[in-house]
Amino acid sequence: MYASTDLSNPNETRLRGWLASYLSKLPGFNVTVRARKPRPRPIYCKACKQEAARCPNCSSPLVRAPEKGVDTAICTDLLSLAWATGYDLAILVSADGDYVPAVQLLGTKNFKIINAAWKGHGHDLAQASWGHFLIDDTIAKLKRS
Repeated sequence: MYASTDLSNPNETRLRGWLASYLSKLPGFNVTVRARKPRPRPIYCKACKQEAARCPNCSSPLVRAPEKGVDTAICTDLLSLAWATGYDLAILVSADGDYVPAVQLLGTKNFKIINAAWKGHGHDLAQASWGHFLIDDTIAKLKRS
């Protein structure tokens, strides 16, 4: 399992703790957490050809979403484990269409990828997968009692 957290965000401290002290200790789970560090960078407007480093409304620095490498790591695992015949079936919890080419390739080699996503998201990935289910339908069963 891959996750990313913003190390500068105190609201994500509980998530990091749960990933490290609970989830990573469950049998069969390997948890890799990658740091997410938002960096202020100017944003270029194609219409007026100007850069803006601060919000014109509140003057806060404009921050782009950082690249975490989680998508690439998941694709690498899906492909390398398939190559090593490490699985016949994998469950991919995502709605990200960037996984579609890898899922389609694996399907041509008879690897079954089941997609789990939230209702209303990830239609392309669900369609490319061998099977899919909605997390909304099963979330109550996943809660710890």
